Amino acid sequence: MEYKNQTENRAFQEMLQAAVKRLQNRSGEEIAAKSGAVFHSSRNMLEVPSFHEVFAIQLPEFYINSDIDEWHYLTLLHYLDMADGTEGSQKLITFGNLKEGLIRGTKFDRTAEQKLEKLLQDKDPEKIQKACTSLGAEFIETTADLCAVFPVLPRYPVTLKIWFADEEFPVSGKIFLQDHADHYLGVEDAVTVGEILLQKLSEAFSSL
Repeated sequence: MEYKNQTENRAFQEMLQAAVKRLQNRSGEEIAAKSGAVFHSSRNMLEVPSFHEVFAIQLPEFYINSDIDEWHYLTLLHYLDMADGTEGSQKLITFGNLKEGLIRGTKFDRTAEQKLEKLLQDKDPEKIQKACTSLGAEFIETTADLCAVFPVLPRYPVTLKIWFADEEFPVSGKIFLQDHADHYLGVEDAVTVGEILLQKLSEAFSSL
């Protein structure tokens, strides 16, 4: 297999091989039932929607024949491995509220707010909405000025709340997960998901 980035390759390869080994002990039907992915038995393939794309994962190698960032790929496999079918209550939590998220998650909460302030400054609301829409986001009514829900994985939505700038305060944003997130990804993968979202938003703004 070839990947976009060859740095940190050894650690990545070890984690990848471990994830594939765990998944190979399970049936495609079981993985799909718990993760919300679609299993095509005739082709022995799982289809996993992520953001605005659908990735085809070929079994039993769990190989993705697609131009995908290697850490995004590993996160997909970890999601398929951990998913247990738990339903969410729609209650939102911060990354710091995740199991074992006190240090790593809380740090990402702060980092994300700082990055969002820089990313969103000087962007008008229409452009922000267009960028979110290009990543498959749906918009819901909340106390925030804009609330976008991204379909990061079938049962792992990520919510971005934005408050536009006014005379007193600059634009700000926060990223949230649903309260069942721990049933699908560990804190390190959750942070990777948040970083991927920030990167994809940055790329979306650049292309508008």
